[in-house]
Amino acid sequence: NIVTAILCAWNTKACIKRGQKIKEQANHRNVTHLKVSVVVERLLRQETVSKFNEIASDDLTIMDNFKETTSATPSPKEKVPRQCLGRYPLQYTWCLYFLDGTCQSLAWEERLDKVAAVNSLEQFGVLYQSMKEPSSLKIGTDFYFFKQGILPRWDHEQNRNGGRWIIPMENRQRLMDSLWMRLLMSAVGNWYGDLSKDICGFVVNIRRRRSKLCVWTRNGSDEEKTVQIGHAIKRNLEVDLSFTYEMHEDCEMNKPMDQKVKYTV
Repeated sequence: NIVTAILCAWNTKACIKRGQKIKEQANHRNVTHLKVSVVVERLLRQETVSKFNEIASDDLTIMDNFKETTSATPSPKEKVPRQCLGRYPLQYTWCLYFLDGTCQSLAWEERLDKVAAVNSLEQFGVLYQSMKEPSSLKIGTDFYFFKQGILPRWDHEQNRNGGRWIIPMENRQRLMDSLWMRLLMSAVGNWYGDLSKDICGFVVNIRRRRSKLCVWTRNGSDEEKTVQIGHAIKRNLEVDLSFTYEMHEDCEMNKPMDQKVKYTV
């Protein structure tokens, strides 16, 4: 039962116990633990950093913002990456990115931080507990939750012919937090069935008076499938809002707002 599995992933005591066991195993192998970088510490709630740090070394695939140091040469067996340590593997590996939009002096690529990748419900539970709610983020910042191998860029090969469903949040802070959680759970729970193949990732953009949630899809020219995805998202979120779809290429060309809307649900 996927709901039961997700609830289990939120059990803090179980996470801590698992982390302690992993720590003992890692110490036995004389391998030091992954350390949370300055960027990630800025994102995570302070009270969960230590727990995240304990579990990270064996139960999360940590990306560029984590550094691994070893005091002994690992055996060939240890060099093989583990595909999934969790009891409930996900259909896709999902990567969390954070964009600091407040540092305008830096290029977009330099402001985008790849935080972590998760491939099991247990990993997702730990990561979600550690994330700040969107409403607590600074104006101009973004969260991206994308399938591994797909970068949150319009010009990436998986996004080039696609677009995004936009869910306007404006100043609905509490609603935004709730819907963001639903979107993340729909991703790891594979709620969209076969339509999931055409979904690239989920985004929350924090802006002054125009914050929004977005769902990026692969092929915006396929009207039937794209509209099906839009309706599926709307059923999942259960909100009485109008969703609009824009092609990435139209956004890149800075077309007027009324000319960018391709579909509406």
